[in-house]
Amino acid sequence: MPRVWALLLLSGLLQAQATLGRLYYTTPRGRAVAFQVIDAGPERVTLAPESGDAGRLRAFVLAHAGPQARAAHGARALSSPVSAAWKGGTGATDLIQNPDATFWRYAPGQVVPVRFLLGGQTWQLLSADLPMGRQF
Repeated sequence: MPRVWALLLLSGLLQAQATLGRLYYTTPRGRAVAFQVIDAGPERVTLAPESGDAGRLRAFVLAHAGPQARAAHGARALSSPVSAAWKGGTGATDLIQNPDATFWRYAPGQVVPVRFLLGGQTWQLLSADLPMGRQF
């Protein structure tokens, strides 16, 4: 009987960690990190846990993704088009920039960082696949 409970618990954990999308960041020097976008509850997503440098990059992305109000301080709209490799949300095509980063407004009121400096390196979002109707 303990095995049955363990299998049920493991099944629930695996289901909770189902990949709903991906974010893929790169640097000009060829470093790359791919994040799994996973379920974080009703209408919410997060990034799967990482460690080391990827963990620090994950923390930055999560701290800056979500409600546009996080990026609003000193932000200005950019006229640059968004990459065709960024998919998700409502297909919004707005970019905004503040002194810290450039953001893609992937859904009304929701942003994700697409270009920023972290650890002395410039990181850029190469591709994105975000689920519709979900927020960070």
